[in-house]
Amino acid sequence: MNDKEKGLWRALESFLSGEDFAQSVARSVRAGWGGGAYFVELFPDGHYRVSWQIGNKYVSPGVILSIPTLASESAEVQEDFPLEEVIDFYSDDIKKEMRQKLSYALDKVC
Repeated sequence: MNDKEKGLWRALESFLSGEDFAQSVARSVRAGWGGGAYFVELFPDGHYRVSWQIGNKYVSPGVILSIPTLASESAEVQEDFPLEEVIDFYSDDIKKEMRQKLSYALDKVC
């Protein structure tokens, strides 16, 4: 694994273990109800940035991953359980999915 890949993994793990994670997933879920999504941009130096919308012409120096919207669980959120409880319940699955996305992205570009 080269330094760029290490930095990208460090950025992802920082996001997944930080305070921004649950809040960003909640925002992405709500945006998903209207057809939108949130993204996390991971940088080779180990930091990240959460964005609602990224322009098509923007070229990232790192990797941009969509934050899951919990589409299949949305009915549970809207009908039975508060969003925060659903996110907490699916947290490990969401993190696994995001790690898989980064692994896939790195296979394509590195």
